[in-house]
Amino acid sequence: MAASDAHINSTSIRNAFGNVLAFFILILIGVLAFSIRLFSVIKYESVIHEFDPYFNYRVTQLLNVSRFILYYPSISRYPLGRVIGGTVYPGLTLTAGTLWWILNSINIPLSVETVCVFTAPIFSAFASWATYLLTKEVKGTGAGLTAAVLLAMVPSYISRSVAGSYDNEAVAIFALIITFYLYVKTLNTGSLFYATLNSIAYFYMVCSWGGYTFIINLIPMHALLCIVTGRYSSRLYIAYAPFVVLGTLLASLVPVVGFNAVMTSEHFASFLVFIVIHVVALVYYIKGILSPKMFKVAVALVVSVGLAVCCAMIAVLIALVASSPTKGWSGRSLSLLDPTYASKYIPIIASVSEHQPPTWPSYFMDINVLAFLVPAGIIACFLPLSDASSFVILYIVTSVYFSGVMVRLMLVLAPAACILSGIALSQAFDVFTRSIKFQLPSVFGHSHVDAGDASSESVVPNDVVKTDKSVDTSKEPTSRKSKKREKEPVEKPISKSKIKKRLLVLPLETSIIAIILLVFLGAFYVVHSVWAAAEAYSAPSIVLTSHSHDGLHVFDDFREAYAWLSHNTDVDDKVSFITFPYF
Repeated sequence: MAASDAHINSTSIRNAFGNVLAFFILILIGVLAFSIRLFSVIKYESVIHEFDPYFNYRVTQLLNVSRFILYYPSISRYPLGRVIGGTVYPGLTLTAGTLWWILNSINIPLSVETVCVFTAPIFSAFASWATYLLTKEVKGTGAGLTAAVLLAMVPSYISRSVAGSYDNEAVAIFALIITFYLYVKTLNTGSLFYATLNSIAYFYMVCSWGGYTFIINLIPMHALLCIVTGRYSSRLYIAYAPFVVLGTLLASLVPVVGFNAVMTSEHFASFLVFIVIHVVALVYYIKGILSPKMFKVAVALVVSVGLAVCCAMIAVLIALVASSPTKGWSGRSLSLLDPTYASKYIPIIASVSEHQPPTWPSYFMDINVLAFLVPAGIIACFLPLSDASSFVILYIVTSVYFSGVMVRLMLVLAPAACILSGIALSQAFDVFTRSIKFQLPSVFGHSHVDAGDASSESVVPNDVVKTDKSVDTSKEPTSRKSKKREKEPVEKPISKSKIKKRLLVLPLETSIIAIILLVFLGAFYVVHSVWAAAEAYSAPSIVLTSHSHDGLHVFDDFREAYAWLSHNTDVDDKVSFITFPYF
């Protein structure tokens, strides 16, 4: 009893120490994710990059929801102007405005521009922590920590989250990952509380970025996959049904989305799967209350009615889709489904560089060695296959396709690649370190094992002498003890071989070499990520630099031109500026 209590205490102490260590590691990962994105501020200054972020900054200065919705600047697209509330996703600007209000309310006076500059690095730390939570739900704490540190440094995400990159993706990737985490958490727990939080996270994603359509199609695909493969459960129903209902209602509240949440083809898949999952739930419910004979009759009736309803819904959807010239799909969605669509019908979209298909070197530049670790992570997710791991597999498959169509969507691939690479590295280190730990006693502990064997052999004669002297004792217990002693030396090597087979123990030399190679691979990834953050993705587009034998030359012509306009023109003067009309 005392031994079991001591074992329980040691296990609880070990778990508590592991939790504290994981907490401090997560803090360091957040600091790393924030600091690696500050090269632009260090090399230049605290400045907002590019041109769209300046528009977002100007809208953020409103600092009010009602003013944001009703804002109608005539200086944009003069002379018609632009409806801001109905054409811009409000998540980024409202998030930065909320951060500014919180900081100023606790007597940290920062300008709106400073908050906008550092919004992306702050949310990159949040995204790393969300990646830890998601991966932990799939494969445990070790895989979660590894995936979090990989996402903190992945170049594809750094390109959109450096300090000064004040665009929608700055907060949208965090919203994407936290939505997936809450969905997987609901799958694992069956909690309606997490299902509600999942809908709220999806609402934040809808407010932040048009890429929310990826979520509203990926989750129905996974739910349908679970149903088809016979993995339906009440947890799946709780994870999916409230998400569709609450998520659609909340999404329709966003002005830029509105009734598109129920009227466009991007959302129809979620409604069809919603009907299917209710039919399946009804079948399982009937199966539990009826006899087998009555169940067959009821299933035939339910399937017939369900097929009729589905056919009617499909007919209505086809009618709605056929009435639209683009079949209910937006131009960007059609360009993803048909990569040649934009070049044929919307050349202005195809002319944008970030809408072009990526080249093979782009994958190595943006996700680096993770491209080689993803297949190993997919294999690890199949061992064993669960609802959570199947979701991650479906996530990586779809994101690989979309990243191959549009280079901008490499940003969606990055979290999936980090999750699967973290799983692969964690599983690999687990196997290699376990192999070394299993074989080290046989390398360094021969004398200890021999001494133990000799001591056990010397104990047996003493016991035999004692049993000879004791005449009154029965022979049955002694015979059992002797049989037990005879079995012990035989059972030890058998159990050891069984453990070795079950734990997949590799040779010692192979394990050591593999760990060294993985460490070098990680070092190469760190060096490449730091170089990408410092050189490739930190230069703002409004400030240009060049290197020559004289040193570094900085060209600040854009800001000087805007400063000249500001000082030499009136506020009401009009200056023509070419922009993209598809927003």
